Amino acid sequence: MIENSNEKLILDALAPKILRDYIDLADASNLILIKKLKKRTLEEMEIHIENVRRNGGDIIGYSELKDILYDVEDEYVYILSGCDKIFGFDLYLGEDKTKVLGVLIIKLRIKSEDELKWERDKLGIVRP
Repeated sequence: MIENSNEKLILDALAPKILRDYIDLADASNLILIKKLKKRTLEEMEIHIENVRRNGGDIIGYSELKDILYDVEDEYVYILSGCDKIFGFDLYLGEDKTKVLGVLIIKLRIKSEDELKWERDKLGIVRP
């Protein structure tokens, strides 16, 4: 990762305390910032939480973020995704990329063949 990439600068400047409590920002990698329709984001969050709960996990920040996204007037949101060695995260920003809407944090783990099959069949995710 480039030390002063746009994504790294945004993460360092805007990461809320809860994200800093779980993620070592110095070790954050695979950072990517995407713009997405808020409506599509909510649909994808529902699918993601269903999959995680199906496998006995939970997503930190899910309920709070879901409520905020329903209330925010922005048509689009920005999502800064990344991970360290233990957790993956999504930092949600408003359309102007200066206001933090919320964060999702999930503990990383190795997926079973059944989970990978479910992701392929239901979500269309194909891994190399």
